[in-house]
Amino acid sequence: MKSIYKLTAVIACGLALTACGGDWWNDDDDDDDIGGKTPTFYLVTPSVSGGSGAISPAAAVSVQSGSTTSFQVTPNTDYTASIGGSCGGTLNGTTYTTKAITADCTVAISFAQTDTEEGAGTIANCFTVPETVNYNWLVMPDENWQVRTGAATFDGQEAIEQTFFMPNNEYYKYYWKVTSNEVRVLGYIIEAAHINSTHIYNPLIIRPADMKPGYFIDSSGQRFPDGLSAVPGRSTFMGFKTITLAGKQFPDACLFRTEEKSTGLIYDEWYAFGYGLIKRWTIKEGTVSGANGIVSTVATQNEQYNGDLAR
Repeated sequence: MKSIYKLTAVIACGLALTACGGDWWNDDDDDDDIGGKTPTFYLVTPSVSGGSGAISPAAAVSVQSGSTTSFQVTPNTDYTASIGGSCGGTLNGTTYTTKAITADCTVAISFAQTDTEEGAGTIANCFTVPETVNYNWLVMPDENWQVRTGAATFDGQEAIEQTFFMPNNEYYKYYWKVTSNEVRVLGYIIEAAHINSTHIYNPLIIRPADMKPGYFIDSSGQRFPDGLSAVPGRSTFMGFKTITLAGKQFPDACLFRTEEKSTGLIYDEWYAFGYGLIKRWTIKEGTVSGANGIVSTVATQNEQYNGDLAR
């Protein structure tokens, strides 16, 4: 029997940061109906919390080991879907497709209100953080980090610093500067297993403060002083939104959609006044081809604000 391997890479992009990692899966020999062996099936159980939408099928589905299955996710008007659970997968439009199933798992759906707002000011407001704020950060499906956002300095400049505290005393930090004309990304620092680095962005990574819905910035051709290249792609401002996360409403949040040209990965990011980044979500997984023709799946971590902590 031929074993099949799948490499899954996770990219946490943030303002422009790319940090990759992955795992190998080896399909069990008893998953195939070869030589009289009985195929293995697992249950995929969907659930919906909070109403405001539906999933179909709504009952548990039996799926052969190594296969995927799909659900139709239908939010009510002015609501968007967030998907967690233990199966993993990607939401494209209203179709959610799981990853290859290798054990019983769940698909957990929740719906948050997100209304387009007109005349909500400039995007600079979404990146402004007047005082330090601490909050919980839910990395789907069930990992909890903490985030601190507040004033700092970076490369000799006054900046906003957003720190994501990972397990094992690891962290990564983003830095940006807000003026009346633009939001300028300055760089990042990452301290994690096998990674200890500081990157400073060149001045081309700028979001003009007067961006209108549909306007975009293109990262193609950008390079950093240390020689690292930006991932070619574009980030489009989708508009001002009111989004509710963990029971907290964020009015006039800025929604940006990033499309990577080389991988096909598409993901959304929401930024809100007083907090910075409050949600990042994969819209469409991408792929990359590696050595020996191995094709890897590329996705951002699905993660979002999950409640304030004491200031």
